[in-house]
Amino acid sequence: MASDTQRKTILLKGDFDGNHAVEGQAHNPITPGMLIDYDGDEKILRVFNRASNVTGIQPMFAVEDDVVGQVPNVGMAIDQVYADGDRTYGYICQKGDQVYALCDSGGDAIVFGDLLESAGAGTGTLVKRNAGTTIARALEAVDNSGGSNAARIKVEIV
Repeated sequence: MASDTQRKTILLKGDFDGNHAVEGQAHNPITPGMLIDYDGDEKILRVFNRASNVTGIQPMFAVEDDVVGQVPNVGMAIDQVYADGDRTYGYICQKGDQVYALCDSGGDAIVFGDLLESAGAGTGTLVKRNAGTTIARALEAVDNSGGSNAARIKVEIV
């Protein structure tokens, strides 16, 4: 039987504890792996929609809800979108954490080691760094230059 290489979690390396976990209500549809941000207060979460050159912000990514009815690891898949108003979970990343993030569609091909920044424009995705603030380093190559949807990419927070 062939092994399944599709990752099933967003946080690949890091400490998912009470100091780094966030929980709030989705202000708009959010896919696990998207960059997210607070929207007004810590109870509302939205897709990250700031300019790529904003500094001083710790990256926060939406993670899958892996708990349904208090039974661990039977929750939603990483591609299941939180709808507007849904209880949404996130993770505030630290340097060295590894995340299964989303890279923008139609952007430059990304190779291992490329520095990545927010794509901006409310997409919650990453692109190859141009002049913005570096968020992560690519830990795998992804060519989504011809894609029409965001693609998954393994990254390390820098």
